Amino acid sequence: MAVPLRSYLGGRVFGELSGGPGPLMVALHGWGRDHRDFSASLSGYSHLLVDLPGFGASPPPGEAWGAAGYAACMAAVLDEHASPEPAVIL
Repeated sequence: MAVPLRSYLGGRVFGELSGGPGPLMVALHGWGRDHRDFSASLSGYSHLLVDLPGFGASPPPGEAWGAAGYAACMAAVLDEHASPEPAVIL
């Protein structure tokens, strides 16, 4: 069962976490989208769905980010959910 939208990184990133079979699936939405794009398709699997900063429920970063900023943010979120098994990034 998925945990309702919750905060990561002290309220800078919001998302949904759910247990299930297999490795943790981490879904990254497209530009102008949010975590709901993956809710139905990953509902039966272990997953972490996030609203990247500035999208969905997550507040925007203080300044515009490029790919490196979003990658650093996701690395920190993944650190909060460290697992002995590698995550699958979608």
